[in-house]
Amino acid sequence: MAGERALILEEPRYITKEFRNPAASMSPVRMVTAASMAAVGWIPYFGCQEALGDSPLRERYVKELAMRLLFASGNPEPQPEFWSDVRFWDRLALGDFRAALALRRPRVFFDAQGRPVSVRMETLRRVGRTPIPYGREFLQIQMKGREGGGDARRDAAHVRFSNLGVEIVYDYSFKLGRLADWAGALLTAKLAPFAWMELRYRVPWSGEANLSLHSSAVPSTRWYVEDRINPGTSGHGRAVGGADMERHEAVEFERFVDTSSEGRGPRVISLHKTVPCLNEAIRGNEL
Repeated sequence: MAGERALILEEPRYITKEFRNPAASMSPVRMVTAASMAAVGWIPYFGCQEALGDSPLRERYVKELAMRLLFASGNPEPQPEFWSDVRFWDRLALGDFRAALALRRPRVFFDAQGRPVSVRMETLRRVGRTPIPYGREFLQIQMKGREGGGDARRDAAHVRFSNLGVEIVYDYSFKLGRLADWAGALLTAKLAPFAWMELRYRVPWSGEANLSLHSSAVPSTRWYVEDRINPGTSGHGRAVGGADMERHEAVEFERFVDTSSEGRGPRVISLHKTVPCLNEAIRGNEL
């Protein structure tokens, strides 16, 4: 794994990271910039079984108080687009979601033979809050969630270098806050596992990147990808996919619930998209 150094930015609160290929010996001559992307996870709000329609989880909703409490603690659905970093940060500042993560325009530097020399990117992740299940119209109380810990602590950006390009992986594990987790355990006799989301890039010399989102069955997710890289602007674009947790099969939800409280729920969602990159010759001030 490559070495890393980080610098906390002011606003928005992204972290700048740089990774260098230890096998590279030549200077870079080209810079390939990939589109920004982000993911937001939330629990949809359903106050009654009729609202679930033909959801595979409707029968479980009727039978189990824990399921009714989960959907009663729902968040607002994220908006369909974030055309600026500031809008994205403003949405996260509300805290009314389960988790969010973003990668802003990773830049891959290649030498004259098409081999990657280094990667620079900006990352952001934030855990959200769980509204109280009932009485939310009168008491605006939200309980903050927890970030990954123990076996679930894989919450860093990783870069893998090869002769063909780079692979960037950025993931985030999260779960209920301790109070909410123990309250749920009184009903289910089990602490909740960690949910997670992962953003992944594959960026070759050719400059056409493969982007993907992977996640557990819980929570619902929205995946945002920048439509077009315009110099001088930045944003996380529009929603290009995602998953509504109430549409998952009951067995997928069962596998998530059965996971150890220190482990991560199994992967259920895998979405992919190929996008063009900005491919430029290196200028002196970009090194």
